[in-house]
Amino acid sequence: MFLIVLPESVPMSLILHHKYNIMARHHKGRKNREFSYLNDRYVNKNYLKYYKHAVRDVNERAGLTMNQINVLLFMYDYEFFTIDHIAEALYHHKAKFANSVLYPLQKKGWITKVFDKSKISEMHFHEAQMHERTTYKNRYALSQKARLMVQRFYRKLEGEEEIIFS
Repeated sequence: MFLIVLPESVPMSLILHHKYNIMARHHKGRKNREFSYLNDRYVNKNYLKYYKHAVRDVNERAGLTMNQINVLLFMYDYEFFTIDHIAEALYHHKAKFANSVLYPLQKKGWITKVFDKSKISEMHFHEAQMHERTTYKNRYALSQKARLMVQRFYRKLEGEEEIIFS
């Protein structure tokens, strides 16, 4: 602890005077409120604060877990994909990702198999020449049901659609 000794000629009000002591930082009428929103000019994009509410709404309506919803959101801009690509992009182990996320979503109709490696023989000749049976992998895509759900999710986040949950 320090003791500051000042000459008597220096008025005490000059030392304690600071610009924040004079100006009120908050409106005096708001100090008894639970909350107060910032002015819109200080906040550009703020719709992610409703993310958890939108996830809960989709969870109750569609029966999807938060992880499954996040995976569908990630896959939304892909025309098609392989298990290897998505597992690597999401830092998952391929087999665990396939068994715990992709195949359950496929069984529920959220993901469809677009190109099947077991059907190479049924492809047209010029398509089959491009793919060897050993290196060809199944390609998956979001179903129409999943695309509509993701669009609805974004509308809920952006405030265009009401978020309803019990």
